[in-house]
Amino acid sequence: PYVQLLGRKTGDRRWTPEIRSYYLRGPEDPRYGELAREIISHLPPEKREDHFAQAVAIKLWMDHEMTYSTRERHAGVPDPTADFLFGNRIGYCVHFAHAAVYMWRALAIPSRVSTGYHFDEQNRRGGSAILLRGSDGHAWPEIYVQGYGWIVLDIAAEKNLDPPGTAPDDDLQRMLG
Repeated sequence: PYVQLLGRKTGDRRWTPEIRSYYLRGPEDPRYGELAREIISHLPPEKREDHFAQAVAIKLWMDHEMTYSTRERHAGVPDPTADFLFGNRIGYCVHFAHAAVYMWRALAIPSRVSTGYHFDEQNRRGGSAILLRGSDGHAWPEIYVQGYGWIVLDIAAEKNLDPPGTAPDDDLQRMLG
């Protein structure tokens, strides 16, 4: 439970300065830090210095303020993440994950973007195989909490402009399973 992570230090004491620096490196654009500090200014005073509370506050703010759409690419600009976060705030998981990590890093919270697949178990349709489609690709942000390791704080935008996804073909799923 997240409540157990409040008050815990972030990063790993065993990390070299180079590794710690790697997980704290972000863009030079000061707007990431300015926005992060504005968001955490609304935390109760006793939580404002707590890295986990800061990270969750930013995650929850993004859940509320961002809009999901795979149609918005932010292509052809020098910093797609800045174009997303400081522009129309419409994007998809890659934009969300990078924006969260850049704001967390601006607050000295070691973080990273991870990638993989998000698969809905009900799509298995009783089979034993998992059919992964391109639309199942996913990116999510993580922070490192001492004693726990990498913790996923995935952004879940409340607003979604995309139509609902379609389930995998039942016959194909049965054949694979």
